[in-house]
Amino acid sequence: MHRSFHLPLLVALLIATGCAALLNSSSPSSSPSPTSSADPASPLQAHALANVPLIKLAWPTLPPDATGYAIERARADGGYIQIASVSPLTTSYSDTSLAPDTLYSYRVRPAAAPRSAAVSAAAKTSNFRVFDCTYFTNKPDLKSLGIEDICVAAGSFFYLLDKPGGGYDWTKPNQAATRQVARRASDLHQILCIDIEHLPEEPRRDPPADVQNTLNIYTQILAWLRSERPDLKLGFYASFPRRDYWTPVNYLQALDHRGDPWWDKQFPEFEIKYKQWQAANDLYKSLADKSDYIFPSIYTFNDNPTLWPHYAKANILEAKRYNKPVIPFIWMDYHNSTSLIGQKLPSDFWLLQLTTCRKYADGLVIWGGVHYQKDQKPTNEPFSDSAPWWPPTKQFLTAP
Repeated sequence: MHRSFHLPLLVALLIATGCAALLNSSSPSSSPSPTSSADPASPLQAHALANVPLIKLAWPTLPPDATGYAIERARADGGYIQIASVSPLTTSYSDTSLAPDTLYSYRVRPAAAPRSAAVSAAAKTSNFRVFDCTYFTNKPDLKSLGIEDICVAAGSFFYLLDKPGGGYDWTKPNQAATRQVARRASDLHQILCIDIEHLPEEPRRDPPADVQNTLNIYTQILAWLRSERPDLKLGFYASFPRRDYWTPVNYLQALDHRGDPWWDKQFPEFEIKYKQWQAANDLYKSLADKSDYIFPSIYTFNDNPTLWPHYAKANILEAKRYNKPVIPFIWMDYHNSTSLIGQKLPSDFWLLQLTTCRKYADGLVIWGGVHYQKDQKPTNEPFSDSAPWWPPTKQFLTAP
């Protein structure tokens, strides 16, 4: 998932993965915020969080009941069903794994009382989603914070599933293995992210015939996945738009500095490169049309938090041109291809990345939990509550 195009490292991390445990495409600026019941007189309150589809219930003034309480939930398109029973001393409940941008109604009643004794409230979930694609050891259950799992498949598509002894043919995908990936993701009720990093994808560098062959391979993979599980939701990791740092950053800075002699002199060259970038991305429109989500990569290549938002915004908005929900991958480390390999982002820089994604995208995927050192094999890191990325992440996830 780090997109440095080193196949041995990819194999070490993701080649055997089928699914890594771990949106509507309206403009974020015009998307509705989560809504909550706000009647202070109601015994039951429902509060939707801002950045994950999670609703918190509270009923501090309900009469005590020795048998506990029954919690029921309904969507607009269905009746109430009981989702939980809680102890007599409980006065709150968090409902996780909800659909985004959806109105839910709740009823809470003493377990021994009739349904007519229930109190009710409603809330609409956030349209923003956060997914976990980390490989930490001793990782806590992140679902309690509204983080969802996502299914990531890499080398699985090229595994010779129907050949005795297995093995890989990196030149063409295997139909049986690809169909197996579709079944696995669908059975887990997860979005599938297709992570293929060894094929030539860059129209500005790679021979046109090689890029076309890659497009043909991706089209074939999509056809097998759709045929096997038509309802499967999926997208490609970082294949399109082409991740680019300096092309959009230079172009946007030149636009911001029109009238400055130096920037005006550079502007024609920056504009040409920007349009070439967009033309390269246009070659992938047919694949984007067949995808449900766009997963750009906006990892961090330098320690300049002033320029990073330009880079992130440009790549996210470029992905929006495909008219699909955009869910970028971010990483709490500096990219392992740089001199900053193995170093963590400062907490404030990481929070900036979370909030930038919230402003422009439809969600985000957190990748990481793998430690890199120069000329050494990457290793899984232990999860730590005090790691620089985790307190701001919890702050972001629990924002009301």
